Amino acid sequence: MAVSAGTGAEQSTRMQLKPPQQVDLYAQVVPSTCPWRRRKTEPTSPQHHVRRHPPLVLTAGALEGLEQCMRTCLLDTMGALLGHGSCQAVEEGMGGSYFVKDKDGSVLGVFKPCDEEPMAPNNPKALQGRFGESSIKKGLRSGEGAAREVAAYQLDREAGGLAGVPPTVLCRLSTTGRGADLRDGSYQLFVPSEGAASDYSPHTMDTNHLQAVAALDMRLLNVDRHDGNLLVGAADRGYHDHDQGTTSPGRRRTVVPIDHGCIAPADLEVGWCEWCWLDWAAIAEPIVPEVRSHILRLDPLATAAALQKLGIRAECAWNCALSTAMLRAVVSACPDATLRDVAVLMCRTDLDQPSVLEELVARVEDEAGGRGSDGFKPCGIQLQSSVQQCGPNAGKYVRTEAAGLAAIGAFENAVIHHLSLHPPTIEDGFGTLKERQDL
Repeated sequence: MAVSAGTGAEQSTRMQLKPPQQVDLYAQVVPSTCPWRRRKTEPTSPQHHVRRHPPLVLTAGALEGLEQCMRTCLLDTMGALLGHGSCQAVEEGMGGSYFVKDKDGSVLGVFKPCDEEPMAPNNPKALQGRFGESSIKKGLRSGEGAAREVAAYQLDREAGGLAGVPPTVLCRLSTTGRGADLRDGSYQLFVPSEGAASDYSPHTMDTNHLQAVAALDMRLLNVDRHDGNLLVGAADRGYHDHDQGTTSPGRRRTVVPIDHGCIAPADLEVGWCEWCWLDWAAIAEPIVPEVRSHILRLDPLATAAALQKLGIRAECAWNCALSTAMLRAVVSACPDATLRDVAVLMCRTDLDQPSVLEELVARVEDEAGGRGSDGFKPCGIQLQSSVQQCGPNAGKYVRTEAAGLAAIGAFENAVIHHLSLHPPTIEDGFGTLKERQDL
């Protein structure tokens, strides 16, 4: 069954949320008079039909502010699951994921069920465990990946979509199409590409996009940015691969970051090997104006509050507030600093030694009386929704806005003080723009 996206008033009407609990995509996609919607033994009168179990369910509010392309994708996905579409398991990755295809075989989106994440009960890659136990990455737990996928999209969307994270929503979806076996997970719009970053030279990729992705990864402490989850789009006409020895006018290839289930860990330990872009030339170039202005506008406490609202644990959200604060502080205090300069402060250049980020956080915590003290608690703004989501230990992590501002201010001062005592050096990846040019 082909599902039309619709336009104008028609699209606006059928995409309205149906209170109180969920969006009824089923009613939006399938007219009540469709003959195949009735059982064979029932009369064909429109007054006598039986609803099938919907194979896709969204919570109310999931469509709020969502791009039109994703709204259309969700409707097409419902039509495909009800009709002759299919769900095909993806072999790549350590967690289970599925391509949702229409009747023609075109991929509409990617579904990642929570119960198939690494160390979750139904993981298909021999990495089974229980919900809530430690995952394969330090500071993460099984079953939390879907919320993180959505969080990366939401925070990038608030920044104007600089990094280009594809639209992503939380949903319940049946991979069999029957609707009776709905599973919680994330659903992301499929973005066509010509391959992954591992297939191309970094010189062929757009500097603006790469810097935006790097800034997002540092802000959210992504511990799984390898070159396989950075998709590469087509180059504009007239551009030739740098490795071929020929170049001509035209923009470079766009990049699309995917797989954000490993952002916002509860631990600040990030190895240099977790960021594939760390040594790419574009990251060591001067920060482009659009990315710089975005970084300087970042609000660490707002970042923490947004993550908690999306279901991220308070201690994880607080770590992202600290990483956001460091990113903003370095870029503000050092006009010549590049994103690589910030990255070498945040990640472990020696995997056996703590990063500057870890050292400064520990120092500020000690001065405030230790982590969890009244002077430095792992949270930013007190939100009622955050208290409910954090459970019985919520009070341990909740701070007022004033206290959060004071904690972030103390940490940013520590960052600036560190830079004054240890001025940027070329060996550390720093150095003024002139020094880099002289090299």
